[in-house]
Amino acid sequence: MFNKDYLQHQTHVRMSNEKTTITRNKLPESSQITLETYDDFFKHAGVALWIEDGSQVKAEIEILKQKGVRDFREYLGENPGETLRLIDAIKVIDVNEYTVTLFKAYNKRQVKTGMRKFFHEDSFEHLKEELLCFIEGKLVYEYESDKRTLEGDVISTRVRTKIPQKNRGDWKIWYVTEIDVTEERKMQRRFSEQIDQYGLLDSFRNKLISVMSHDLRNPFCSILGFSELLIERFDTLEESKKLDYVKYINQTAQQTNQLLNNLLNWARMREDHLILHCSSFSFNSLMIQCESQLGPTLATKSMSVTVKNPLDINLWADYNAICFVLRNIIGNAIKFSSDNSTVDLEVTEDEENSMISITDHGVGMDDEEMEKLFRVGTVNLDYFNKQGAGVGLILCRDFVKLHGGTILVESTKHAGTTFNIKLPRS
Repeated sequence: MFNKDYLQHQTHVRMSNEKTTITRNKLPESSQITLETYDDFFKHAGVALWIEDGSQVKAEIEILKQKGVRDFREYLGENPGETLRLIDAIKVIDVNEYTVTLFKAYNKRQVKTGMRKFFHEDSFEHLKEELLCFIEGKLVYEYESDKRTLEGDVISTRVRTKIPQKNRGDWKIWYVTEIDVTEERKMQRRFSEQIDQYGLLDSFRNKLISVMSHDLRNPFCSILGFSELLIERFDTLEESKKLDYVKYINQTAQQTNQLLNNLLNWARMREDHLILHCSSFSFNSLMIQCESQLGPTLATKSMSVTVKNPLDINLWADYNAICFVLRNIIGNAIKFSSDNSTVDLEVTEDEENSMISITDHGVGMDDEEMEKLFRVGTVNLDYFNKQGAGVGLILCRDFVKLHGGTILVESTKHAGTTFNIKLPRS
């Protein structure tokens, strides 16, 4: 099933008698392209990057401790002015050019002086939680809130602040990564308005929004993580490794853009009134798309996807909907499996149906968990309490059901899970 045309440059195919194994190619060890200086990367990064000095805040916290303050959550709750005083003690060391553009400033100085002016009134609660997080000894805090540009426009950003391990004691360096999610928030609001206009059930709206958050969070975290690695270790990384990271960021951004386009299309759907655009397409082409989007996750856990008894099978279905189903089920299989394991796929057909089986060798489920698996309102089981996985499975079931198909689950605790998808051939 997986021939050379299937995986092209993204994967390497090893054929044995009855099994084809998908493995990720390693990125090249060297390249003619190099990032010459840290300043160049910092300046041209496609996200807003801040470097801040929180040492004065740390000093103020120690003074308050000496004065007898022990419960800072209670203290800041009773003294809101103290939160603003501590925020004003944060010193912005540097910002990149993207940050200047994002906040519609003329130069870095306008951004670096008086950072409080950018925060919408609803943002200060997040800043207080950030301070409390660091006071409690944590080193990373993430949040999403509205900000104001210098021209008065309101934008939405997703923020991640990190204190390097070496600065745990003095808070002298804070790395801040900020992504503009204004259009994403607008799209969600437009989607909510459309849902209300058509009178659809709130449960369906919440399912879709949760799935959108679930599918977009992981790639954004990858972009943030690798950009932070470049910032923190730029002077010590080999040039080839720097290029690897930049390529990874670019690849993940492109895949996320494609994923967002698919999600925007699904945002127009109505429960039980979804219009399917069915066509005939090869299972190979479907797996190319899924593997491309799941490749970074597979690489992170050193896992692979194998296809047993590959056949040149064509499916008759809505391509985007079934791609969503496979991507989510395989993604969950990866999530609940141990590192260096495999996810096994098998595709067969008879006169009436095409069958796809997806098997992992992970934590598995007991009978009670399987019974509640697709039940609305019970998706917050411990097994699926990871970034909305249960909600995604409910939507997978709905998509397959609209095709006239079924999803059945077999699982053994601590031994793994198999999802069996059956789709009509016509």
